[in-house]
Amino acid sequence: MKMKRKWTPSTRFMLIILYFEFIKETITVPCPASLHTANDVKRCPRNKLEWNARAARLNCSSINQTCVDPSLFEYHCVLNKEGNQLLEVCAPSKHIHEQKCTEFNSFGKLIQASVINCSDALITCPDAYRSTEMYKYQACYDVVYQSTRNEEAHCSSRSTEGKSHLGIAVGLNGEVKCCSGYKWSNRTRLCEKCTPGYTGPECAYSCIYPYYGEDCFKECDCQINLCDHQLGCTPVYWFNNCPHQPEYEEPAFTNTWKQRRDFR
Repeated sequence: MKMKRKWTPSTRFMLIILYFEFIKETITVPCPASLHTANDVKRCPRNKLEWNARAARLNCSSINQTCVDPSLFEYHCVLNKEGNQLLEVCAPSKHIHEQKCTEFNSFGKLIQASVINCSDALITCPDAYRSTEMYKYQACYDVVYQSTRNEEAHCSSRSTEGKSHLGIAVGLNGEVKCCSGYKWSNRTRLCEKCTPGYTGPECAYSCIYPYYGEDCFKECDCQINLCDHQLGCTPVYWFNNCPHQPEYEEPAFTNTWKQRRDFR
């Protein structure tokens, strides 16, 4: 005759705690505040240093929200729900299972597992990982990068009016638009290159630290709070530490004053 197992009160209490912890990790409550923080980006951090730098810049814990404790409202750089764009967003983190990439669902207003998996990548996603560790699995980002490269491969040197000009992209469906890194100008009726510090489609994205300048190719060698996405290291850093100081041009009014003085 089998004896019925009796659970002590303390054991029952621990089982209840474990059950709710499991529910918390597998079911994420929607957070409307996350939707207002979501922004498309051209590139996500490639390592922990870049991830922490972007997290510091967005400062998610300072955002007013009532979903979770401020310390649990964390920076993410993940796929969108369609899997064709990268975005930065502040949201409660989540455990992702079954070797899936991580996405932010704008309809559900939450972080969740994507339909895209990275089980065949060079560095595969594990069976379970935190959504805030997405940078470790660059194959998920490569899905978007490859899609962007395929589109940009159709860039030609013709404008919509047949004039010779770089920056025009012809999509697979025949649609004509500006290449990434260019922006349409209603004044010139041409695609014009992004100003330094900006990149991406329609120049909508600023450079991600530590990169700055034209096409975000240059790299700051100073701390994030001293790196301007357009100019690089700020003057405070230039004058004290940087071996290559920027050229300084005197304002126009100073030159005019000199001319008047010389004339006298």
